[in-house]
Amino acid sequence: MRQFARLAILLMAVIASTLIAAPRSFLPLEVTQPDGSRINIYASGDEFHNWLHDENDFTIVRAADGSYVYAIQENGGLVPSDLVVGKHLPSARNLTPGLNLSPAEIKARYDRQSQMRDYSNGRAPNTGQINNIVIFIKFSDSPEFNTYFSYYQQVFNASGATDNSMKNYFLAASYNQLTVDSFFYPAPNGNAVVSYTDIHPRSYFQPFSAYNPNGYTAQERTEREQEMLVRAVNAVSSQIPADLNIDGDDDGYVDNVCFIIQGQPDGWASLLWPHRWVLFHDFAYINNKRVWDFNFQLESFLNDSGAGVLSHEMFHSLSAPDLYRYYNREITPVGKWDIMARDLDPPQHMGAWMKHKYGQWITNVPTITSSGTYTLHPLASSSANNIYRIDSWRSNEYYLLEYRKPHGIYDENLPGTGLIVYRLDIREEGNANGPPDELYVYRPGGTNSVDGNPDLAALSAQNGRTEISEATAPNGFLGDGSSGGLNLFDVGVAGDTISFKVKISDIQLTYPHGGETWICGDNKVIIWKSKSDTGTVTLEYSSDGGQNWNLIATGMGNTGSYVWNSVPPMDSSNQVHIRITNQATGQSDSNYYPFTVVGGNLPPPSNLTATVQEHNVSLSWQPPDTRNLLGYNIYRNSTLIATVTATEYLDENLSAGVYSYIVTASYTEGESAATNVATAFVESSLMPPTNLQATVGETDVNLTWNAPALPFDALPENSGTWQLLGYKVYRNNLLIANTNQCYFFDGSLFFGSYSYTVTAEYFHGESEPAGPVEVVISYVPAPTNLTAEVMDNRVALSWSGPDEYSILEMTGYKVYRDDQHIATLDDADTLSYTDIGLANGTYAYGVTALYTQAESLPVSIEVTVEVTLGEVVFEEDFEENVNFASLPCPWWLIDEDDAYTTSIPGISFPGAGDKMTYITFNPSATVPPIVDLSCHSGNKMAASFAAVGVPNDDYMIAPHTKLGSNSKFRFFARSHSAEYGLERFKVGVSTRYVRPHHFHWIDANCVEVPASWTEYIYDLNDYNGEYVYIAIRCLSEGTMALYIDDVSIHSDGGYLVGNDDNSVPALSTRLEGNYPNPFNPSTTIHYSLKEAGPVRIEIFNLRGQMIRSLVNESKASGSHKVMWDGKDERGNTMSSGIYFFRMEAGKHSETRKMIMMK
Repeated sequence: MRQFARLAILLMAVIASTLIAAPRSFLPLEVTQPDGSRINIYASGDEFHNWLHDENDFTIVRAADGSYVYAIQENGGLVPSDLVVGKHLPSARNLTPGLNLSPAEIKARYDRQSQMRDYSNGRAPNTGQINNIVIFIKFSDSPEFNTYFSYYQQVFNASGATDNSMKNYFLAASYNQLTVDSFFYPAPNGNAVVSYTDIHPRSYFQPFSAYNPNGYTAQERTEREQEMLVRAVNAVSSQIPADLNIDGDDDGYVDNVCFIIQGQPDGWASLLWPHRWVLFHDFAYINNKRVWDFNFQLESFLNDSGAGVLSHEMFHSLSAPDLYRYYNREITPVGKWDIMARDLDPPQHMGAWMKHKYGQWITNVPTITSSGTYTLHPLASSSANNIYRIDSWRSNEYYLLEYRKPHGIYDENLPGTGLIVYRLDIREEGNANGPPDELYVYRPGGTNSVDGNPDLAALSAQNGRTEISEATAPNGFLGDGSSGGLNLFDVGVAGDTISFKVKISDIQLTYPHGGETWICGDNKVIIWKSKSDTGTVTLEYSSDGGQNWNLIATGMGNTGSYVWNSVPPMDSSNQVHIRITNQATGQSDSNYYPFTVVGGNLPPPSNLTATVQEHNVSLSWQPPDTRNLLGYNIYRNSTLIATVTATEYLDENLSAGVYSYIVTASYTEGESAATNVATAFVESSLMPPTNLQATVGETDVNLTWNAPALPFDALPENSGTWQLLGYKVYRNNLLIANTNQCYFFDGSLFFGSYSYTVTAEYFHGESEPAGPVEVVISYVPAPTNLTAEVMDNRVALSWSGPDEYSILEMTGYKVYRDDQHIATLDDADTLSYTDIGLANGTYAYGVTALYTQAESLPVSIEVTVEVTLGEVVFEEDFEENVNFASLPCPWWLIDEDDAYTTSIPGISFPGAGDKMTYITFNPSATVPPIVDLSCHSGNKMAASFAAVGVPNDDYMIAPHTKLGSNSKFRFFARSHSAEYGLERFKVGVSTRYVRPHHFHWIDANCVEVPASWTEYIYDLNDYNGEYVYIAIRCLSEGTMALYIDDVSIHSDGGYLVGNDDNSVPALSTRLEGNYPNPFNPSTTIHYSLKEAGPVRIEIFNLRGQMIRSLVNESKASGSHKVMWDGKDERGNTMSSGIYFFRMEAGKHSETRKMIMMK
């Protein structure tokens, strides 16, 4: 059965964030199973290796018959299971999410496309003007593009200050040194894309398989792709003007061509996925210039990724490599800090080094060679003073510093603000083959093999991270893990600029670092790192903040550490520094931040003793012979734990271990030296078992553990404390068993959570527990004896209740059809359900039992429905209706909730959010178009959007009909998305009027609609010979939208009658909207009047200035329309932008927005 509690979309974002920093993760796809059912899945990866999976990251492959099925792992590879996506749950077999090919297979895929990864062969200029040629392509069996041409103009060429386009991106990234304009071929037809149609179907460009014998082999992939591109170029080359400069650097090659392929990408394929390459297999020319660099894009990918994927691939054309790894994916070297590591939308800037080396927009990278304070400007807004380089202690590796701060729209979505520190290896180009990587961003928790958190890489005073040195974590480790000598500290506030300090030296003190407290008289280890471990060093200390220095030792070997015996008293100074000097080079380093040494010539306490009392340590000492004593400071393992005035102290509740104690005396003049060291050893009195583990079955738990790790002489046969007698097993803190074995089986468990612990029982008592281990038993009893009776297009189900006892209260049942939830019965005594309105076909039903905290597995049955439809009396596919207007006559509409409606996030259309009932909805005409939502047929359908704040209650009522015999009502419906909840409706019949209370509802309960198109057929034979109105009533709450399409009434001898119900009001006064929207150059405005009277419709610009009056006269009641040609009162053509149109009719005034886009 389908997963009973589907994960929220937020979980997808969480899963996506754990994937590698590939160009795309969780790209939504809609695919069709061989049986015609449509399923929503996802693709992730890049052009070299991509794969399919579901929303929970369970991997999907295709079986021999072409079915999309879940994958299982066998012998290190992936093979199809018999679990069909959309029908079965991967949890039915305990499949593992995130399965993929073996590292060797993935590497082989990258290696096969090694030519494609050579970005050094690009021929596009890095500065000046690039006139990018865009060619639209569809396959011989593909439909035309669903996306409006205006969207491509926007994403490629928009130049407004806030427009997210590839043109604006490269202007910003290059500091106005590179302009990329795009020109589209074949020329569009108005706002419709016109494409070159290839001679081959889509299957020709998909991999060969048992279900696709027309596909390509690995050897044919390049040939098929490039021959298609040559055909496309040849088809449109004559349309490209000769005076259009497509060779900006005059090298004889077209600067760049972008091919956009109709449709969506494929998973497990390298061809139908966005990529950059060069056309080397064959020759193609445009105006005597050879086509070479090209970007390969797909329609749905662009709609989902926008300017991000375009800019990523175009930077490849300028020779930039990828900064994410292809093979070794232990870490993400750069994270989200560069478009070549992960392209966001809007895309983020590439890093300063990438701009310098590959973009050639930053000419100079200054190197810091002397210690001091430095300042950087933000990379996104400043073309100068935006990068520094620092030499490391190893040749070929360097540190790079840049300041990242949001500016404009292209660094707005960075994960943070502050100073970013990179490691640069100049021997590498990109990170694809890493390690080693060309660029690595230092981040908290990160190493060469542990990813850490790249999102927290930014240093600043606000972020609380102001230093990277050999004493911090992370330090500036190099590619081989060795020390690099970076000493960066005092990073300041991230403001208009950011300042920081750098110390340049071939030796670096790491301990003490500053802030420590030492006790005079102690032996302390001084630690340092050095560029070379040869030669000798000198150590000195200062107790006055570095004004005067005293020798500790000189001439010692450069070993990295030195034991300073008996640290001298310094009168409790808190301004202590240590300096280390390389005697060969004279370079030195000291702790920048001071530390404290307590103790001096003041009399200390004496005779400190420590006595262990189980898990407590009792301390006592003798006071010094003095009268100005303030108290005593007690230190455990060099950490101050208490200040007291007595000469004793009890340190309580200690865990097992070794503890060292000292006590100092506190005077008004300062702190004394320490007493002698007292050491205490706290033992665990009775050792517990170890490695407690639990294996969970359906209704049982199998526990195992290891025997206690007893001392050598504590064998079980010996007498005394350590004599082991056996074990005690506890469930939820209650003793359930005594055993002398290291395992226990706990059976016959009910649904619930259980916590287990095990103790060891000794001759003298019981140990602390091992554990706990937490387990969940999810099994609950299921219904039994499910039967089904088919009656025309109805299926009557009946069943018996569970025949097993459960400690949980049973609350009812859930009914499923073909793995889709169709009904919830909230009464445990209800043992039947009738499913109505079914289309012909075979159906698998399941019924589960509901409990207060759980749902059982289903009891299942399969039935076949065969229904014969009568003559068609009425049909409606909504294709002739005006986009986004209320359904026209002969439909009756009632808006019982009278509330404003929900809007689709990120989507706009005329009237969105207004009060409305059912409207004609065209997903390809919204802004932007909804690419993952299609009608059942055609481009339009009816839609009821959820009410805001109240339950939805909308009626769409079919025209008045006289029924004959064999009468049925048929339509197709779907919910917008399961993410927002499934829609609910009822179908009703009225034999009198179209008022709500006159309808008799065929559905006893609301029908929940899946998020895929579902056919419904309702039996109307009870009304044969009568005049009827038939209503679909949307009763959803807190959802998004119910879609209805292809409605029909069937009845032998039936016919439509006039809509003569005078009890229903006439049309309301309403400004319907305009179509098309966006438009160029004209659009039509639709409106309706309840009563005849004067009407005024006017056009206004963003400043509120009236630019055109379209209507100013009396009009009859009914529906009307008027066209605006995009001109003002003087006949001047208006520019692109947002305009408002307002209607005034009597007391009614209404304003809407429209967009002119050229």
